[in-house]
Amino acid sequence: MFIIVANKGMRSWISGIFDNETAAEQYIDTIPDELKEFQQRIVLNHLNYPFYIVERDGFQFLTQDGSYCSIGADGIYRG
Repeated sequence: MFIIVANKGMRSWISGIFDNETAAEQYIDTIPDELKEFQQRIVLNHLNYPFYIVERDGFQFLTQDGSYCSIGADGIYRG
């Protein structure tokens, strides 16, 4: 899974979620240059649809079986 996370100051948001790299790259190409510096592409190899997103101190991605990975409020992937 390819997740585009943006961080600007104290704000964080998910810009996009894609199941293939080509679609993620095409999306990034559409982002205006002045906003690209805030975008970060995260690759989560073991994450597949369906999954849940929990927003608390960043983002946590939960699978149906209960396994998870997280991206902190600072935008750093924590596995």
